[in-house]
Amino acid sequence: MRKILLVLINEKQMKNKYKITGFARLLIFMIFFAPIAYIGASYYQGEDGIAKIKSLINVGGDSDTVEMKISKKKEEIKSLKSQLKTSQKDLKRLEKEES
Repeated sequence: MRKILLVLINEKQMKNKYKITGFARLLIFMIFFAPIAYIGASYYQGEDGIAKIKSLINVGGDSDTVEMKISKKKEEIKSLKSQLKTSQKDLKRLEKEES
């Protein structure tokens, strides 16, 4: 009988040893709940929540380096400048025809 009581007492003491605070429980809850809530809100707004999270932490898909992005932007600027020049030429031509 004494052994059973000692085992029960030891189990109660062990339970107290691993007790966590309310703040720790809140943090653990928020670690799991916040991403789920964010994904849910994104889907509710019609967006892809998982893709947004991946873009925030730079995971997957987009492996372009900064240099590649800069070169793409420079090419885009060049093409836009050429389009602007052709549009200006067309405008001048149309103004001459109108006169």
